[in-house]
Amino acid sequence: MSERLIRLVLADDDPIFRLGLSAALRSQPNWQIAAEVARADLPSRLTSLAASGSPPTLLLLEPFLPPLPNLEPLALCATLRQRYPNLPILLLSGRRDAGAIATLQALGGFSYCPKGQPIEAIIAAIQQILAGETVWLATTAAQPLEPLERAPTWLLTLRRRSLDQIEQQLVQVGIELTREALTNWDWLFWRGRQRELRAARWLVRQLLPVEVTVTPVPPANGIASPPPPSPPPLAARGAIAPLPTNLPARLPSRLEALRTRLQLGSQNRTGMPLEIDILQPQKRQELLYITLREVESLLAELQFLAVTAEELRERQPLIRRELWQATTLAFAGKYYTPETPEVELVERLVAGFPTVEATVLSRLPLLPELLAHLLYDQPLIVDNVPYRPESPEAVARAELLLTHLVVQVANAVMQFLLNQFAEAESIQYSLYARTYLSSREIARFRNDLSWHYRQTYYLQEPRAIFESQYRLITLQDGQLRQTSIYAPRADELAQLRGWRWWVTIAWEARDAIAPRLRSLIAWLGSGVVYLLTQVVGKAIGLIGRGALQGLGNVVQESRYRKK
Repeated sequence: MSERLIRLVLADDDPIFRLGLSAALRSQPNWQIAAEVARADLPSRLTSLAASGSPPTLLLLEPFLPPLPNLEPLALCATLRQRYPNLPILLLSGRRDAGAIATLQALGGFSYCPKGQPIEAIIAAIQQILAGETVWLATTAAQPLEPLERAPTWLLTLRRRSLDQIEQQLVQVGIELTREALTNWDWLFWRGRQRELRAARWLVRQLLPVEVTVTPVPPANGIASPPPPSPPPLAARGAIAPLPTNLPARLPSRLEALRTRLQLGSQNRTGMPLEIDILQPQKRQELLYITLREVESLLAELQFLAVTAEELRERQPLIRRELWQATTLAFAGKYYTPETPEVELVERLVAGFPTVEATVLSRLPLLPELLAHLLYDQPLIVDNVPYRPESPEAVARAELLLTHLVVQVANAVMQFLLNQFAEAESIQYSLYARTYLSSREIARFRNDLSWHYRQTYYLQEPRAIFESQYRLITLQDGQLRQTSIYAPRADELAQLRGWRWWVTIAWEARDAIAPRLRSLIAWLGSGVVYLLTQVVGKAIGLIGRGALQGLGNVVQESRYRKK
């Protein structure tokens, strides 16, 4: 089995869980992640893999969480078993509903492993499945869970009450942080209180025992799985509660430095329209603060998942999407309350992401390099020279890229709101500046943005690629300004097509013709000067001299006649 290539397909709606699990499974020899998809895209992806001649060896599926409309978990599992009877399927789920699990077990052909197991236990279960066995680390409805050992009742009660109190305090702190008239000192106090409560919650979860520990139960065919070992658990969201991470010492200071600069304001002085211009000043500050907070959370999560620098480059579309979605939900969820918020907002996020990705998020420059620098203190390349993380050049470049990241993600959030809820009253009167309350002004603002993006895509961006530059947004003295940095972009230049390619050809032709044309005009100008001064000027001088001489002769003749 060690010489056989194992192709795994991960189907889970949590992209960060997929990221952590794939990073852990990819470390196994001869194991390959053939696809990572959401449940809705799973049937089409399996069909394409089968058509390509490289069918998967094993499918790892989360059938239950989160509940989605028009996607019945049991129907999905039954369809998969009918279409792919020879494909082993491991149900890796966080749901512990005994009835639903028993129904899946009755279908046959599935293995089951609850989320929260150590990664070694999951790998061992996969190896057993590949060997032809069925692994079922759960119990049916007729057989209740049996604890290996039970902690004292008073200790379990203490754990439960402590967590309830901490959750109540976190809710109150969250309410305080959403107050509009919150001073900077109050904001810092409540943020510190929030971090303390989260740390206390993690300590309670780690030090006090849980109420039930699940043991493997023999499945229907009588093949029992060995009890899993107890090494460190899987580092993925959804597998266990996220742990606090010790970020690099320089990172908090850089985030606080940007947060301090944001306190001075964010007035647009870039010379181009930005989506956040439509917001009231205090709401714009709030959005930027939330974006910075989500960036901090993302960095902590990536640090916890131990994502390597190489994986950061491979996973940057996923990282961009996760950051944008988290920021949008944190900001828009406070002001927009649809009839079914848990479904409608998520559906609109999924529908609106391609547009936001194409216009804003995909153009975030040097994101993997910035994340690797912030997480792992890797050198930053400035003007083709690598600088140490503590050098002034690297610090300035990192702050510039981080500021641009925060501003552009905030713009992406507002672009989504403008596209999906442009004139929703709960959004319009709560967020928009007074000058943009009318439908005409909103339409005019959106048209200006649309024209700006077309101009950027067809004219400015090809020129920046041709000039090996990135145009970034920086924050100085409470004002957003535009600046440019040098970075090699030869790969992007080679991929330009159509009108964008012709724009670079036009600039190249201008660079080739303009100096020669200026030289020709200068030569012609010097020739004209020579003609006017040396030829025409002398001729005029001779004519004038002759006229004076003739005039002198006439005067002399007149004098002689009088005598």
